Amino acid sequence: MAEAKSTTNAMLNPRLYKTSLTVISLIWTAFVAVHTFFMVYFLDLTPANAFRDALVFNILFAILAAGILLALQFDDNRKSIDRRIIYFYLPMFLLIITIWLAGSYSILLFLIQDDQYHIFLNLSMKYRALIGVFLFSMVFIVHQLIHYYQNYQQKQLKATRLESELQRSKVNTLQMQMQPHFLFNALNSISSLTFDDSEKTRQMLIKLSDFLRYTTRYSEQQLVKLSDELSHIDQYLAIEHLRFGDRLVYQKKVAPDANERFLPCLVLQPLFENAVKHGVNQSINPVTISINAFVKYDKLVVVVSNTKDGESSKKGTRTGLKNLNNRLKLLYSDRADLRIENAPELFTVTLTIP
Repeated sequence: MAEAKSTTNAMLNPRLYKTSLTVISLIWTAFVAVHTFFMVYFLDLTPANAFRDALVFNILFAILAAGILLALQFDDNRKSIDRRIIYFYLPMFLLIITIWLAGSYSILLFLIQDDQYHIFLNLSMKYRALIGVFLFSMVFIVHQLIHYYQNYQQKQLKATRLESELQRSKVNTLQMQMQPHFLFNALNSISSLTFDDSEKTRQMLIKLSDFLRYTTRYSEQQLVKLSDELSHIDQYLAIEHLRFGDRLVYQKKVAPDANERFLPCLVLQPLFENAVKHGVNQSINPVTISINAFVKYDKLVVVVSNTKDGESSKKGTRTGLKNLNNRLKLLYSDRADLRIENAPELFTVTLTIP
């Protein structure tokens, strides 16, 4: 069914149909020319009789070849090759060759009123039958080659789609693994503020709602603009600022051309979560989290850093950064880069995206 649909689409495509018709016409024109040349120079036929002979035999076979190709569309590949040969290929071959030889013979007897040519025609019929076997075989082989090539293309396309879906599934899995951490922290903060500061609790719930709205809206998209991602980060840090107050200082520097560049959705959140967890949460002094985004060599470069008081007391597993790195490799292979610099007083992550 799929093959028939593909063939129908090709036939309905005017450009493809015109190209195919032109190629077929050139091939059979060449056959007529070679046929005519051979009969004039090797069999001593007059040019007129040789041309008529070549024209009738080749055009009639070209018409029947279209019938062969149409019939082969109904070949049942599920049956064994022996049964297909006996019940399909052989009867079709005998029918096509019989119609071709009988039809050509009758037409030429009517067109050419020449006794010498009639004698030649009768003597040459057994050789023409062999030529018919060759032509039928060529049409069959060409059809099989096209059939196998189309199947190969379909399998390649299917494999590519499956690979793409697998990659997308892996990316989505990693993305989903990176989202719950912040939600757990936010809910814990809301729980602790419920009895102490109802106004702050209300503000946090509103900001959390905006945060989750972005997550829901863009989670199905692989790529978003940096400006949209930074708006999401602003919401995230606004929530964290309600938790930590003046201990969290945020600085942002973004080049105008960087704002319109695309990057994977929610790719920056793990960087800021890491800065909050190992920077702000581990310090009694104000911690500055900064972002610097710019375009260099036609690549988007995002540098996220946070000040800190020496080494964090919680080493952590850096699962978020590991998942982020794996996600980048799935999306960009080796074209993206994630670099981590851990100095005594500054932790920096540099993200480069093509």
